[in-house]
Amino acid sequence: MSDSQVMKEGWVDDGDRGRWMQTYLGIPFYPTDPVPQEVKLIDVAHSLSQQCRFNGHTTKFWSVAQHSILCANLATPEAKRFALFHDAAEAFVGDMIRPLKYNGETMGKQFKAVEAGVMHAVNQAFGLVWTDGIHAEVDRVDNLALVIEATYLMSPHGVPAWVQELVEGGRAATPNIDNIIQSYAFMFTLDVLNPVNVTETVAEFLKLATDLT
Repeated sequence: MSDSQVMKEGWVDDGDRGRWMQTYLGIPFYPTDPVPQEVKLIDVAHSLSQQCRFNGHTTKFWSVAQHSILCANLATPEAKRFALFHDAAEAFVGDMIRPLKYNGETMGKQFKAVEAGVMHAVNQAFGLVWTDGIHAEVDRVDNLALVIEATYLMSPHGVPAWVQELVEGGRAATPNIDNIIQSYAFMFTLDVLNPVNVTETVAEFLKLATDLT
């Protein structure tokens, strides 16, 4: 049987494990039956570096990998590695915009269930054992990064109103948040962001993952 025939059959179905996708390294990955042995760091870094935040509605390209690196830089030392990998499941299932993902309807629930299964495999693959404290810290920096990114990338007409609502609501609660946001201005005005150098982002993600091991 040729490689093309195997690939086609894999896309259609593969018995008990269901349908699969092919990763950057050429590994069949089963989103509804994920196993840690099929989660590879280079696949995560490569995929996330080419997925744009905010579903692409940005003034410049800013990848999920860059977001993850920013989260790791913002996090406390014990949470940095968890912050780096907190969106790793998106390398295998993509992402769903928040209005759909968190609306409580069947579609969002089903997606989150699949995403949680993939994240479980990611945690096993990279030895991540989450605690309540780690969850809280990663949630904080995830929302803080969201505020920083939205401030500089979301709209050519000014900062979206919901950014301030997120800050005032406490989900991105951080002392001196205005100063922190301002301190990252240089990052979002560099010409290197447009176009983004994906190779450099992948290398930075891999290095950080190794350094935080």
